[in-house]
This record gives sequence, C-alpha cells and structure tokens, in this order.
Amino acid sequence: MVVGTDGSFEATMPVPTDIRLERAVITAIPPAESDCTEAAMAADTPDACYFPRAQFTVEFAEDDLSPVRMVSTDVAMPALPADDGARDSYALAGPGRNELTLVIFGSGCASRPTQYRHDAPTGSLEIVSEVIIPAGQDGCNEPSIPWTTVIEVPVEFRGYRSVSVDNLATILLG
Repeated sequence: MVVGTDGSFEATMPVPTDIRLERAVITAIPPAESDCTEAAMAADTPDACYFPRAQFTVEFAEDDLSPVRMVSTDVAMPALPADDGARDSYALAGPGRNELTLVIFGSGCASRPTQYRHDAPTGSLEIVSEVIIPAGQDGCNEPSIPWTTVIEVPVEFRGYRSVSVDNLATILLG
C-alpha cells in the first residue's frame, strides 16, 4: 500500500465477519524499517509516526433486521458458573418456554436487545443491542454494568444452538 504525501491511501482488505458491530478503525502500519522509536517520537518530527487510519461502521443491513419482543427487563441476573468469569454477553434459555434471558454488558444506561437478524444461519440467533439513553441525558459514562433482559425467541429460531450479541459469540449457559 502506498500512502500519499497528503496522508491518503487506498486499500482492499478482508474484514472479519465476527467483528463487533458499531465503529471500527483500520490503521495503516508502516514497514518494520520505519523509525517510530521513542527517540524518533522525542525528535522534532514526531508527525512521522502518526499512521494513516480510516473509520467505518460495522452493521447489518436494516432490511435484514426485525424487532425483538422483550418479555421483561425486571429480572434478576442469572448466576454464572464460578469458573466462567464472563465479561461479555451471555445467554440462558428461559425462564419461560420459548424465552431467552440475555445479559449484555454496557454502560450506566441500559444496554438492551432491540433487533434480531431474520436471515441468520440455521441454528443461530443473532441479536443486535442498543444503549437506551434516557431523554435529556447526554451520555452514559459508567463502568461496564450487566443489563438483563428476557426476550421471546421467534418461531423460526427456536432450534438455536448458538447466540451472538452485536456480532460476537455469546456464552450460552445451560
């Protein structure tokens, strides 16, 4: 890849299909022979060590998504097995028939499942979450908090063997 004097570059690259939904960044890393050592950074030309990058958004096409039917947001968080130590989403069948309890780690504002991918591969249930910011609030800068939601599993996905949240594999308990 050639980087222009104005910092522009053009590249074609494969993007992993299991990359997390939302914003992503691609950074052009220079060859090993470039001088981006601490000494170079302290010199008069630290700009030589700023690498070109591009931002993009990872998302499913809107017409591939359908709304999730939430059963409850007022449920206790299911306990994880002691040796699991999950810090990302996990799921547990139930409590009712054809229901799924999802625990999604998010900020101080509720992170809730809002859509599912209706063209997901057979045997998989793919959920898209959203941070619900209350009216009048600018942001949610709390540390990672687990948010628990029970959803109805759509008829065509009741034979799921895997669950993903925001395009990442989720621990499926039980």
